[in-house]
Amino acid sequence: MGIYPKKDCEIRLCLSNNSQLDGLVNIVGRDIRTFLLDNESDIVMYEAVNGEDDRRRPMIVPKKHILWVEVKDLDLRDRKVAIHRNMKMKMTNGQVVSGEIDITGYDRVSDYFLKNTDMFSEVSSAMVDGEAIHSIMFVSTTQYLWVIPDEEV
Repeated sequence: MGIYPKKDCEIRLCLSNNSQLDGLVNIVGRDIRTFLLDNESDIVMYEAVNGEDDRRRPMIVPKKHILWVEVKDLDLRDRKVAIHRNMKMKMTNGQVVSGEIDITGYDRVSDYFLKNTDMFSEVSSAMVDGEAIHSIMFVSTTQYLWVIPDEEV
């Protein structure tokens, strides 16, 4: 096995069957947003653990089955100024994800959801079923049932 450059990023995935995977991804030369929004159909994780088995091993996860991605220990200090709107999203597994979405470049919130072609929406100040997530999340744009603006998020 050859040696290749690595930059680890710790993530947690929630899949459409409600299972969660914790592990690392190699994002060398990219930020995590670019990594998630690339054209690859799968995410390759290593040292991954699921709730059913505590062994650490590599896993390949199809992006189409991912509800959301939590990015652990993401440094938010160098974030650009953005236009954030509070949103609440009901996911296909029944979870409700709420938080702030950057709609910079779109005139209205509805334009963001109708015209944005990205596979994931970046959510800051996120909560899942009322429980605060202390990092950035990326929510699948194909796995929500509804989205509403929420001034109380």
